Amino acid sequence: MSWGQTGTSLPPEYAQYKPVGYFVQDSTGIGLPVYYSLSFKHPANLEVIFPGKEYFGEPFPFEFYESKYYPTKTTSGGSIDSVVYKLATFEIDKVQKIALPVFILTPKDCVKVFPETDSIFLKELVKGDVKKLKTKENIAPQPMEEIFNYPYLIAIIAGVVILLLIGWIALGKRIRQSLSLYQFQSRHTRFLREFNRLSNRFKSRKSIHDIEKALTIWKKHLELIEDKPFSTYTSKEIGQIVPNHELVQSLKLIDRVIYGKSVNDKTSDALEVLKDFSILRFESKQESLRNA
Repeated sequence: MSWGQTGTSLPPEYAQYKPVGYFVQDSTGIGLPVYYSLSFKHPANLEVIFPGKEYFGEPFPFEFYESKYYPTKTTSGGSIDSVVYKLATFEIDKVQKIALPVFILTPKDCVKVFPETDSIFLKELVKGDVKKLKTKENIAPQPMEEIFNYPYLIAIIAGVVILLLIGWIALGKRIRQSLSLYQFQSRHTRFLREFNRLSNRFKSRKSIHDIEKALTIWKKHLELIEDKPFSTYTSKEIGQIVPNHELVQSLKLIDRVIYGKSVNDKTSDALEVLKDFSILRFESKQESLRNA
C-alpha cells in the first residue's frame, strides 16, 4: 500500500525544494507505535506548513497519535523546519508506503511538495493464514466405570428408553426447540456475567489484559449467535460484515488500547457498545428460534 506523491509537477520557482521524509524504524506490528520524521530546508523568507492531525483521516492508512515539532533553525544558508509524527497502522499489507507533503504558502496559492516515498515492513506475529488455523481436540480415550448388566436393570432401562422414544416422537420438535432456547439463553447469560466482570475490573484496574479477554469472548459469543467465524476476523473485516458505524468506531478504539497501549476515558463506553450490540443480535436470533 502506498500513500502520497513523488512526481507532482511544481511551479518552476519551487521545483528546487525537496522535503526529507522517512520512517525512523524499518519495521512495525499492527497497532504498535511507528515514528515518521519530516524535515524541510528552505529560504528563511518562505512560509511553510506541515500536515496536522486532520490530514490523517480516512482513507489515510495510518492512525495519528501525536506530533512533535522542533524549533526552526535559521542560518545564512536558510531555515530548517522539522517534525516527528507518532503513528500506528491497523492495515495488514506486508509493505506500507507513505510520503507526507510540506505546504508552501504563496501570495496566490498553497503549493504541496513531497519527499521521496518511504516504506516500512509489517512484522508477522502469526505465520500463515489465521483463518485456516484450527484448534486441536483431545480425542484420547478416557477410562469409564464398568456397569453391571443385571437383567432387571436392562428391563428398566429399556422401558425408560421406550417411553422417551414415544415422547420424542410425539413432542420431538417442541422439545428440541425448548432445549435449543434454554442452551442459547444459558450461554448468553454466562457471556454477560463474564463480560460484565471483565468490564468492571477494567474500570478499576485499567488492565489491557482484561479488555483483550473481553474482546475475545465477545467475538466467540457472536460466533454462537451469527454462525460466522468472528474470532478470525479483524476489526476492519467485522466492519465490512456489520454496517454499524458506532460498533466499528468502538472496535477501532479497543484496537488502539490493545495494540497501541493507549487507554482513554472512552474505553469503557466502547465495551458497552459491544455488549449492547451482542444483546440486540441475541434477541433477534432468539426470536427466530422461537418462530422456527
